[in-house]
Amino acid sequence: MRKFEVTTFAPMKAVYSYLFSDTRAVLKRVAPFVHPALFRVSTEASEAGQILSNLVTPPLEVTATDEGKLDLDMIHRPIIDRVVQAYSRTVSGLEHFAFKYPGQGSSEGIFHLLVRLRTQGVAAIHVLRGEYEGYGAQAKNIGMRVIEHDFDEVSQAPELIEPGYWFISNPSARQGNILPDHLIKGLLDAGHQVILDLAYVGLTREHVFDVSHPNIAAVVISFSKPYGVFRLRLGGFIFTREELPTFYGSKWFKDCERLLQALALAETIGPNYFYSRYKPVQDAIVAALNAKFELGLVASDVLLLAELKGEDAALLSDEKRELIAPFRRGEDYRFCLTPYFEQAEAQGFVPEFYARTQGSNFAVQSVDESGDKCKEEDFPCRVWLRQHYDELPVNEWVAVNLDGLVDHDPDLLKLVDKVIAQGLRGVELTYTFTAPTGLKVTWSIAAQ
Repeated sequence: MRKFEVTTFAPMKAVYSYLFSDTRAVLKRVAPFVHPALFRVSTEASEAGQILSNLVTPPLEVTATDEGKLDLDMIHRPIIDRVVQAYSRTVSGLEHFAFKYPGQGSSEGIFHLLVRLRTQGVAAIHVLRGEYEGYGAQAKNIGMRVIEHDFDEVSQAPELIEPGYWFISNPSARQGNILPDHLIKGLLDAGHQVILDLAYVGLTREHVFDVSHPNIAAVVISFSKPYGVFRLRLGGFIFTREELPTFYGSKWFKDCERLLQALALAETIGPNYFYSRYKPVQDAIVAALNAKFELGLVASDVLLLAELKGEDAALLSDEKRELIAPFRRGEDYRFCLTPYFEQAEAQGFVPEFYARTQGSNFAVQSVDESGDKCKEEDFPCRVWLRQHYDELPVNEWVAVNLDGLVDHDPDLLKLVDKVIAQGLRGVELTYTFTAPTGLKVTWSIAAQ
């Protein structure tokens, strides 16, 4: 596995998501379950349950009308309950919010919450300086004022600030770091109301985000950045203590397929998966940028970001300060690394294997994502796979070479470890699963 290198300074000012290969794999696995019967008013709930029985474990409890037909109006309820459960060790207290709505990312919920505040006579919102721009932009669009506060002011004396409504992202969009617990708690205990935006949860080390305080008026969760599905608009959930009337129509106007994908992502990958797998890639990118440009960037808590403190930037040359000027947020600087994650993957610096395969003889030759992009002669093990199709373990990764089945495991990285430990070469890794369409083998990774 060669060392990752950069040639140009091309981070992004705005944060765009990286569509992780792990996410792509899960989305492909969901596709065969989206059967036309799931969208017919005449479908029996029991039939829908059978179609979805292999999507997640335990099977999803399908909602039914009084006549026993599939009730898609309410299907979001068991899905959201399952997502809350999948996130329970990371986001504590979500289950106590009385109202739960499906959305498309967090921005939709943020706007509806701003509208409710405006109709209730709230004239201004409070934010930390350098926060996500969307709060202020949408607030101003509906005639609200935006009051910015310095971090130290909020951290040291929240009781001196007149109580109001705050929009706060945690991990923070300011530099991509998890906020100190005392900062939000101080505001809550001082009587402020907080709308908490957890858009980056799932991209950091394990941390418990406690939302149980009664002064947390609402929580929004988005899968856009953590799973890289920004352009797919799936995995947006809004939790409120009071009813949000403008979101009532979401029970009809929702994307059921995207909800099923979100559930599969939450239960297959979850909020504590990506950091351990991709942290070495983030570190390699930051190291490469510093080696090339000597800026002293530091990896943020959020995998897709790097930061530079204002005091450290002040020590740079005029030329380097000019280079980083567009990335300033408040007193510090934030850099989105998404283009480099994409470069790393394109260059064969395969993120999901990087940490496991350094120093080994295991090298990824090619990734077959579509099933038809690679010639069969490039993958001789595929002949064996076809001949022994019905014998493959189901819902597991399998490793095969020309001698046949080598090993299998539900966890891809555990299987990679086994292959490396055995010193095997010419191995192909393939995932198998069952679906109503009968589709089984979906994608493979060949290793020389």
